[in-house]
Amino acid sequence: MNLFIGTSSSSNIEEKKRKKANDLIEKIAKIEDITLVFGAAFSGMMAEVATIFEKNNKNLIGVSVNIYKDETDENRYKEIYFEQSPIDRTKKIYEKADVALFIPGGIGTLAELFSFLMQKDELKDDKLIIIYNKDFFFTPLLEYMYKLKQENFIREDLSKYLFISNDENEIIEKIKIKSKEIKR
Repeated sequence: MNLFIGTSSSSNIEEKKRKKANDLIEKIAKIEDITLVFGAAFSGMMAEVATIFEKNNKNLIGVSVNIYKDETDENRYKEIYFEQSPIDRTKKIYEKADVALFIPGGIGTLAELFSFLMQKDELKDDKLIIIYNKDFFFTPLLEYMYKLKQENFIREDLSKYLFISNDENEIIEKIKIKSKEIKR
């Protein structure tokens, strides 16, 4: 199963936030037959995620943009793709991922999240999109999205698009269930 993890490539993230996210990633990387799909950035929290997967002998699928091709060590990846633009990159990530997990991140992470939500809505697929809302990181955004639903700017209830949790075990169980469904 291919798991996309959206997070920050910034190296200046508070240690507490990084540790909590990495604790979850350590557990996820132990799931059998799981491959990491990510934006191929080896910096910040994203580098930590990829390194955790590598230490657990998991494959990496990288999707980047052409301008970073010369900076990319292609030998680290089971598969590597270079797209023309960030929008093309996110579309390819969506195609490659069976499940998407969003942990704390910035503008790029939010762009990926909204792109995933839009594609899921338009394609009417059953892709599992998870938000790890530890310490209520995403709560202001979720409150705004609930407001959009209340005012009919969003057609469906958010639960149709997203699984939101701050419970690591609950998230891991959701990923395992989806992995079993994919294997069938």
